Parts: sequence; C-alpha cells; structure tokens
Amino acid sequence: MTIEARLKIAVIVAIAAIDAVWASVAGIRFDWPGALQLLVACPVLALVWAYYALKRGEAGLATMARETLFLLSFSGATALLSYLVTTLNRPLIDETLVAVDAAIGFDWMAYIAFINAHPLLGDLSTGFYLSSLPLIALAIAVLPLIGKADRAAELLTTVMVGALIAIAISGILPASGRWPTTSRRRTSICRTVRSSISTTSRPSSTCGPVRRCSSRWPSRRASSRSRPITWRSARS
Repeated sequence: MTIEARLKIAVIVAIAAIDAVWASVAGIRFDWPGALQLLVACPVLALVWAYYALKRGEAGLATMARETLFLLSFSGATALLSYLVTTLNRPLIDETLVAVDAAIGFDWMAYIAFINAHPLLGDLSTGFYLSSLPLIALAIAVLPLIGKADRAAELLTTVMVGALIAIAISGILPASGRWPTTSRRRTSICRTVRSSISTTSRPSSTCGPVRRCSSRWPSRRASSRSRPITWRSARS
C-alpha cells in the first residue's frame, strides 16, 4: 500500500471520529438505515481491492476498487461534517457577499429572472451541478482501466483536499445563500408593513397579502437548529 493510500485512510478515519464525537456532543442523531447502502458498499469494495491487489496482482482493478472505496467513505464522512460545522454558529457573511456582487456589477435577481425565463438553461445548469460527483466516480473507475491508475489516485487526492478546504471555509465564514438573504430582507419589510397595518388599519400593497410575507427559504443553519441532522438530510 502506498503512503498516499495510507494517508487517505488516516484522513477518512479521523473525519469519521470527529463526526461521531461532534454529533454526540451536539446531540445530533445519525440515521443508520439511511446509510445502509454505504455501509454495504464499502466492505464489498474493500474485499474487491484486497482480492485484485493480493491474489490477482492486477494493479489497475485494485486501484479502481481502492479509490472508489475511498471516494464513497470520504463523501459519507464529509457530508455529515459539512452540516456539523454549522453548529459553530458563526455570523453569516451574506451581506458582505451581496456587497461584493454589487461592487462588481452582478445583479443576482436579474440573473435568476433570466434563467427562469429560459428553463432549458436552468435544467442544464442543474444537470452540470449534479453530475460533478458521478463524473468524478466515473473518472476514478475508468482511468485505472486505461493504464492511468496514478491519475485516478491523484484526482481523488485533489477532491479530498478541495472538499476539506471548502468545509473549513463554510464553517468559519458561513453563508445561507443569495435567495435566503433576499427573502429575509423581504420578510423584514413585510413585518414593517404588518406593524403599519395594525397601527393605521389601512391595507398596503407594498408586499401583497400579509399571509405571503414569510421566507420560504430558511437557511441551512436555521433548519439544523430546529431538528436533528440525520444521514438523509445531510445527503440531500
């Protein structure tokens, strides 16, 4: 086993241990039935890796099984970690990001309106976003079969480092997203209108019926406070 593979195992085990301790301290429930597929797939891949590495001596297939095993186990561990970091309760930086958008001339609401007016673009964008992990898994499976096993291991190393950096940043500088930020602003306006209505007893058309004046897009932080985080919610 290479030093790189040993380091990956150490990182994954460390993250899983951090998840277990952190979730226990934070009082977060882990949904074991929801992780059943992962719990079955990982031991099977470990056996396939051992078989091709030790008995058959086929480096390509052994690397494919090994790196796929690492990808699945790392994804499972970091999925939960990405939600656990929200319990740090760091202040959101959405307003700063909105200011940066304005400074560079990017109108987020105009962008969303344009995408909504062209549903095909929205579908393509969603498809590209959702295909990232399957494409990484496909590359890790195919590269060893065409004689580029080292590239598969290198790809996964890059993915792991990038994911950990992203999770660390999201914990230190959290953001709920542009749409929740806009919704919070609208909710604030609507509350002001409600107060005005109760004082003057006159209707207002500033934000439509009062019953609509609520945010439909709560932040991930808010949702994580209101209910335990299970495997299914972390994976979604």
